Amino acid sequence: MSHENDIHQDPHLADLIAGMPPGRAEAAREATLAEAARDLTQCGACGCGLVQPLDWQDAGRHHWRLVLRCPNCEATGTVVVEDELVDFYDVELERGAARVARALSDMVHERIASEVALFSDALRDDLILPEDF
Repeated sequence: MSHENDIHQDPHLADLIAGMPPGRAEAAREATLAEAARDLTQCGACGCGLVQPLDWQDAGRHHWRLVLRCPNCEATGTVVVEDELVDFYDVELERGAARVARALSDMVHERIASEVALFSDALRDDLILPEDF
């Protein structure tokens, strides 16, 4: 999982973007940054998509040093990335947090619905008496 990642240093990408019209070049760059941000959430050791930052520090004028950890296999690594990539990574982390929150909410609602159904069945079948309270 340990690797250095700097979009500006990729000569193939720079050549590709240089030959594009300005609007397409910006869209290509944003797509590349979004993909790279998704890559930061993937563990290189086990493939888990839940890699999270443990620490971050300035690493120059336009870069951040991120210490990342996989919650599945506990692999850790350090990457140095540019500001723009960190912005996209932040969006990916927010999306992941929203997915976790939705899953939790769904589980809570399912659990409550199940308990209400059991309680209703118990009331209907006279299994709950006044002295139960």
